[in-house]
Amino acid sequence: MSPQDFNPTAPSVPVVDAAAAGRVAPFLRAVYGWMFIGLGITAVTAFVVASSPAMVTTIATNRVLFWALIIAQLGLVVVLSARVQKLSPAVASLLFLLYSGLTGVTFAFILLAYTGQSVAQVFVVSAGMFGGLALFGTVTKRDLTGLGQFAMMGLFGVVIAACFFQPGLKYYRQQRAAEND
Repeated sequence: MSPQDFNPTAPSVPVVDAAAAGRVAPFLRAVYGWMFIGLGITAVTAFVVASSPAMVTTIATNRVLFWALIIAQLGLVVVLSARVQKLSPAVASLLFLLYSGLTGVTFAFILLAYTGQSVAQVFVVSAGMFGGLALFGTVTKRDLTGLGQFAMMGLFGVVIAACFFQPGLKYYRQQRAAEND
């Protein structure tokens, strides 16, 4: 142990050099951009599968196919988690896109349990939060680490959600008023 380990005036927060901070901001912008793309692929795939009675019937009635999709999805998570550092960027990107599509196939059954509009709104708000933060970081060139940026992401989510839920709330109030008349 060095004497600095016991120095009460030493900074308790690790010092990050400017070069490392310069690499983190573009990395986080890319991560948020990829999440935007992944959520978009998941949403479109889920919509396409849920809109096709033949596909839904095929997946729901074939246990082998259903479990193969679930196991493939989990297998991709394991492979990506364990080997992401060893995979080429192109292969990692392809596997991520494949995972997004498989997630859409399995999430299609959620669309059948809830209204399509409510699930679509959740996907759009989630993708909008990631896309908004990626755009914010790209345009402003600001560092996207720290609690303040997650609060900004929450703000994007609230604004986007308000755009979708306000018309629905207005419609609900109109229906309630019509029922009471």
